[in-house]
Amino acid sequence: MDVVPAVPPLGKGFDAVSEIARRRAQGWNTFARAFSAPSLDWVAELRGGLVRKCLELAIGWREGELSDFGAPILTLGAFERSSRRRALELDFDRLTTAFGELATVASLEAAGGACELLHRLCAEEAVAWESGVLRRARDLRLRQSQELRGDVGQVLSVVCAELVDRNPRQPYLALGQLGRVWVERERAGSSFASGA
Repeated sequence: MDVVPAVPPLGKGFDAVSEIARRRAQGWNTFARAFSAPSLDWVAELRGGLVRKCLELAIGWREGELSDFGAPILTLGAFERSSRRRALELDFDRLTTAFGELATVASLEAAGGACELLHRLCAEEAVAWESGVLRRARDLRLRQSQELRGDVGQVLSVVCAELVDRNPRQPYLALGQLGRVWVERERAGSSFASGA
């Protein structure tokens, strides 16, 4: 069941490609923040649905690839609804404790750094497409592909798999499941990724 709305990029040609790169940058940024110790702002965004909406937009351009994202997206929505009955500070304390329980997950800090690198590369790619600097845009896309097929992708795959295997408290389990599918798709070079 596809619960993630398929939202094709607006525009055509390089404008569409630029928008996809921006959405991918947004996705990587969302995961970079999820792999970091929670801040009060992040918890408020998570409770308010911004994290889920960012992820929906980041993956929504992938026609036919949305079903594996559905259940964890629903779980984030359930967390949002249940959080209305709790104080922000209580959720912050709970998520800080839950994150602390994940501290033994190998390379959490490295995974956050990997996501930040990919966020930066995607953001630069978007600007290059938008500016018509095609060679740079293609080079940046190639660099992302190389990073994902190398150590960066391996670190992300291992961390997401460990998060899911440890069955942490929500919403970390849902974020781990989303991260695992996101990384699999990105590493496989699905959709636009293989065509750039």
